[in-house]
Amino acid sequence: VSHVFTYGEAMRHLCSEFISIDHFESKDHLHQALLLELKPRDIILLKGSRGMRMEEVLDYLSRHYH
Repeated sequence: VSHVFTYGEAMRHLCSEFISIDHFESKDHLHQALLLELKPRDIILLKGSRGMRMEEVLDYLSRHYH
C-alpha cells in the first residue's frame, strides 16, 4: 500500500508515519483526487460500508477512468 484515501467522519483522524493518507469530506473531492492519482496498472482496494454508499466511488471510477 502506497497511499490511502479516506472518506467519512470515522476516518477523519486516521494517521500513519509510514503511508500517505488523504482524507476527504465529500465524495466529489475523493473522486477527483483518485482520478488525478491513479496510473495504469494500479490496484485499488475499496473498503466501505453500504451505509456510506462506497459503491458510488467504484461506479464513478468505472465511468471516468481510462
